[in-house]
Amino acid sequence: MSYPETHSLRELLGIVDSVMPELNAKEFIRKFRKELKDVESNRIEGQYSPFEIDEDTAKDCIDFVSNYLIPFVKQAWKDKWCEHFKTDPPLP
Repeated sequence: MSYPETHSLRELLGIVDSVMPELNAKEFIRKFRKELKDVESNRIEGQYSPFEIDEDTAKDCIDFVSNYLIPFVKQAWKDKWCEHFKTDPPLP
């Protein structure tokens, strides 16, 4: 299987759904569409835009990733979760 070169969380989760339908990634995408889109767009804006992302927006993105996306990904990885990521990411 080849994987697309993308940073789109929704696209990557769609691939997860196609190979591991038992995780119900499509439902996760539906439930958190706005939050996933916010993380994607703020990553691009933060990386490429000359404007800074405000602190509240950054905290919202970090909160979503820490409390929802990472646990979902850990569920897929099970015991294969990388040692480097076994702890929660540091908050700024």
